[in-house]
Amino acid sequence: MSREESKPIPKVINSKVFSHTTYKVFLGKNGEALITVYPLTNPLDVINGKPMKLKFVLNYGNVTSECVDNCADAVKKFVEETGYKVSEDKLNNIIEMITYDHEDALEFIKYVMQNYGEGFNAIIKDPFNWLLSRITGVVGHEKEKLLTFLAVVSSRVEKGHRLHLLFIGEPFTGKSSTVESVLRFLNGTNTVTYNRFDGFMDSESYNGEIWFLDNITEKGINNVVGINGDSIYVTVNKDFLVEHDEKYYLTEEHAVGGDPVIIGTVTTEDVKKVKPWLLKHFFKVYVEAEQSPEKILTSKNGGISEGDRLVFMAYFVSRPIHADLSESVTKRVEQFLKGLKGYGNTVKAYKFLTDLLIAVAIAKGKTVVDDEDYEFVMKWFGADLILNAIDISPFEAKIIKALPDGNSGYMLSELASELGVSKVNALKVLKGLAKKDIVDTEEDDLWVKEWRLTDKGKGVKALLKKYKA
Repeated sequence: MSREESKPIPKVINSKVFSHTTYKVFLGKNGEALITVYPLTNPLDVINGKPMKLKFVLNYGNVTSECVDNCADAVKKFVEETGYKVSEDKLNNIIEMITYDHEDALEFIKYVMQNYGEGFNAIIKDPFNWLLSRITGVVGHEKEKLLTFLAVVSSRVEKGHRLHLLFIGEPFTGKSSTVESVLRFLNGTNTVTYNRFDGFMDSESYNGEIWFLDNITEKGINNVVGINGDSIYVTVNKDFLVEHDEKYYLTEEHAVGGDPVIIGTVTTEDVKKVKPWLLKHFFKVYVEAEQSPEKILTSKNGGISEGDRLVFMAYFVSRPIHADLSESVTKRVEQFLKGLKGYGNTVKAYKFLTDLLIAVAIAKGKTVVDDEDYEFVMKWFGADLILNAIDISPFEAKIIKALPDGNSGYMLSELASELGVSKVNALKVLKGLAKKDIVDTEEDDLWVKEWRLTDKGKGVKALLKKYKA
C-alpha cells in the first residue's frame, strides 16, 4: 500500500512546517550535524497550484551544502566532504521525513478548507476579530489577548523579529488566564511549552517554539537566557540522555540553542527580580483586573471547539514567514522615533514597533507592512510603546501627568493626596523619576519641597498625553 493510500488526514501536525527550522542529527562520538529547512513557497500558494519547494542547508563543522527538493546528490557529496563522519542514509531519511511533514501539512490545510471553510475564510479575512470572538473563558483584556496572539504569530517569523512579552500585575488580575486563553488554540501541537525548565529537554531546536513561563522569576530564566544581538537566545546547560542506535549517551547541551518566543507573567513586586539586561528585551505590559478574582478563576477552563482548533492550526502554519515595511510605513516609523528622541530609548522603540508591525502584517497574510497595519498597532499598543520606550510604569506616568506643565510643582503631600496614595509610595516613585531626569526638587528636604517637571519631563508628559499612555 502506498503512503498516499495509507495515511489518514492528520488532526495534529508539526506546527514548525513552512518556517525556518533546524533539525539536529546526533552522530554519537562524531558529534552532530544540522539540517536547516527554508520554505521557498507559501502553503496556500502550493494548494493553489504552485509546486512546493524546500531548501535544505546541511552543516557539519566547517562543511556546508545546500539543495532544493532532490537532495540525493548533494547529500552524497556532503558526506564525502565530512570524511564519511555523517551517515548518508540518516540524512536522506530526515530530509524525507521533513518533506513528508510538509506534505501532511498541505493535506491538513486542504482538509480544513473543505470541511471548515466558513471558519477558515473568517480567520483569513479578519484574524483579530475571529480570535476575540472565539475566546469565552476570559472576559475583557482584549489588548493582552491580541498581544499574545501576535507573539504566537511572530514565532513563525524569520529570526530577529520574535515578540517577547512580559505581563506585569498584581495577583488575580487575569495575566495567566489571558495568555492561556490564546495558547489553548495550539493544544496538541509541538509548539507550546509551559514552564520549560524542568526535566529533560528533547527539543531539536528552540526556534519557532513558544515558551509560556508563568511567574517568570521562579523558572530559572535568568540562568538560561542570554542575548544574541537584539534577540533573546536560549541555551540550557544541563545533562541529557540521548538515544542513538539503540544506545543512550550522556551529553551536555544536547538541545540546540535558539530564539523561541517567550511569554512570561510576573507580579508587580517580583518584576525587580528579573535581571535588567534581560528585562529590556521584553515588551512589558501592565495588567489591571477587569473582573473579580472569582470570575477569573471559574472562567479559566473555558474551552474551544475542535473545529476552531483545527481552523487555527491551518491558519497558523499558512502564515508568511517575513514581511517588509512599505516606504510610507518606514517614514511613519522614522517620524515616531524622531518624536521620542531625547525622551526615550529609540533603539528599543524601533525594535518593539517593527516586531509588532511585522506580526500584524503576517497575521493578515501579507508580506508588506502597510499604513493600515501601522494604524492598528498605534491604536492598540501605542501607549505601551511609549511606556516601554521611556521605561516607566503606568503609575509613574500618572504622577508625571499630575504635575503642572509650568515651572510650579506640587508638595509631596498634595501629590499623594491627589493620587490617593501614601506619601512614602509617592516619594519612592518620584526619586526614581528624578534619576531619569523627569522630575526635580531641592535636595535639603524631599518631604516638604515642591516636586516639578524638568524640561525633559515636560516633553515626556506631552508624549504621554499624545499617545494616551
